[in-house]
Amino acid sequence: GFVRIVSNPAFSRDAVTPREAAGVLAANTAAKDHTFWPDEFPFVEAVAFAGVRLVGHQQVTDAYLLGLAIRRGGVLATLDERIAALAEPKSAERKAVEVVG
Repeated sequence: GFVRIVSNPAFSRDAVTPREAAGVLAANTAAKDHTFWPDEFPFVEAVAFAGVRLVGHQQVTDAYLLGLAIRRGGVLATLDERIAALAEPKSAERKAVEVVG
């Protein structure tokens, strides 16, 4: 999703090429403190935190990624402010979202 988003001129007039975005992604994932999280949790379990806030097909991937971060004790860094709305305000789950950019 990162390469698709940051190389899309509709996202930013400063969009980079897909090749440049892939280079940034490669550099970030090569960092010593980067850890890969496999897609290993059943969808229903991963998104249970969202409850009634998961209402549309466009939220499915976002909810799963946030659920993965929650279950791993991590933080989902995202460019999309709407992802935080999937978690209850002022909850531990909401603290698992960091909007960057």
